[in-house]
Amino acid sequence: MHYTSNNATFTVNYFYNDTLLIATRSEHKDDEMEFKYIGKYRYTSENKLKESSLAQLYIDMETNDTITNTLEVKNYDEKQLVTTSKLSDYVTPTQSKHYIFTYDDEMIIEIKEYDAKNSLISTIKNTYQFDQFDNWIKKESSQNGRLDHILTREIIYK
Repeated sequence: MHYTSNNATFTVNYFYNDTLLIATRSEHKDDEMEFKYIGKYRYTSENKLKESSLAQLYIDMETNDTITNTLEVKNYDEKQLVTTSKLSDYVTPTQSKHYIFTYDDEMIIEIKEYDAKNSLISTIKNTYQFDQFDNWIKKESSQNGRLDHILTREIIYK
């Protein structure tokens, strides 16, 4: 995929082994800077996603210097749901974080966020209302015990 707008170019390439996505490479380039994103995907012997990683690289256009800004690694369970996510910030290590996800069936009911020192800094809890077809139509998210936002959606069945 290739997209250009206002002197900025976005390019995304996907790499497959048969039907399994094994890597992505994307670029954002304009007159002043360039970012590259490199994604890698690992699977179980049953071809189920078990880990993904995404690195962000910054390229200084004047010096051609390359800096790895961040690396995010996600782990998945047997249902291919994210169980943990670790974001490593190499420019500002104190900004590194990791997350633990808890599900009820396949709905995220809790996300715990930890800082670089492994201290719990946030807990997000989600509650859902469902329609007669078991699709959620209202999702309430609370952060650290305080209502943060409410999402509603209308599904029209034909």
